[in-house]
Parts: sequence; C-alpha cells; structure tokens
Amino acid sequence: MTPRREPDHPVLPQATVVAQFRDYHLEKFSGLGDPRIVDEWIQGLEFIFE
Repeated sequence: MTPRREPDHPVLPQATVVAQFRDYHLEKFSGLGDPRIVDEWIQGLEFIFE
C-alpha cells in the first residue's frame, strides 16, 4: 500500500470552498463582451480553488 501524501497547501472544508464560490461574482460579468472581464473572472475562480 502506498503511504498517503500530505497536500502542499492547507485543505479547506468543502463548505468553505462552496461558500467562496457562491460569493464570488463580478457585477459587470455577463459572459458576453470583453474577454478581459472573462479572464478576470476565471482568475478569481482559480484563486478560490488553489
């Protein structure tokens, strides 16, 4: 059996990640228009899930 490896970063409870995801939104984001706004939104999501 392979020993369990500890993660390199703290593991957040799933409820915390879900709460951050629900609270994350850009007022100006509609999914249409300027691709820079979409990039900003995606970067924010990546930060939440790091």
